[in-house]
Amino acid sequence: MTERLFRVTLEGPDGQRDVVVPSPTAVQASDAAVVDARPGEAIVSIHEVDADTHRPDVAPPVTQAEATPQPGDA
Repeated sequence: MTERLFRVTLEGPDGQRDVVVPSPTAVQASDAAVVDARPGEAIVSIHEVDADTHRPDVAPPVTQAEATPQPGDA
């Protein structure tokens, strides 16, 4: 699956701000944006953006396999 870029708009006590995140899907883009969210902020919109004119602000979201302890992990 190809990485795409999404602009996630967060709104909170200090107003709105946008975070550009790399993600294969819009749903996973919300997971990536939550990492950068400040207390009291909520996602108000997610839109795909052109990767040629935007750069990500955060790392890609962690996959479920990466987040789950694997047998043999110490």
